[in-house]
Amino acid sequence: MLYFQRAGLDEDLAAELLRFDEYTESRPAYPDAARTLGRLTSVGCRIIVLSDIHFDIRPLLVSQGLGQYVDDCVLSFEHGVQKPDPRIFELTLERSALTRGRTLMVGDRSTHDGAATESGITTLLLPPLEAFGPRGLSLVSSLIHH
Repeated sequence: MLYFQRAGLDEDLAAELLRFDEYTESRPAYPDAARTLGRLTSVGCRIIVLSDIHFDIRPLLVSQGLGQYVDDCVLSFEHGVQKPDPRIFELTLERSALTRGRTLMVGDRSTHDGAATESGITTLLLPPLEAFGPRGLSLVSSLIHH
């Protein structure tokens, strides 16, 4: 809200712009997300969403049919720390009782998500969908040994 206020937007417009992020239409799930998450959970993988998002995305995940696959969410606004700070990765490991050697971080920003490697977490970085076409999230399934 501070950025919107500094830009001279009135309070009602600023509030609506913030809510825009929470609309399912504003943040559609990637086409291969449900299929990939379903495959991973079917072989016993736990799914933890780690996001720098500024609002609770749990209802959004549920509305997109992805909530059933997610075991936990670690959202930076709830913890006061965000990627690339290693504390957010450590917190995620602690909350989920996961070990570094059995954890895969999947992200799309080398500057933020790539920092997981500094915490000893194997990391797969995918290109943004808009830039290069299909993201290749299904690659994750082929990396999992069950």
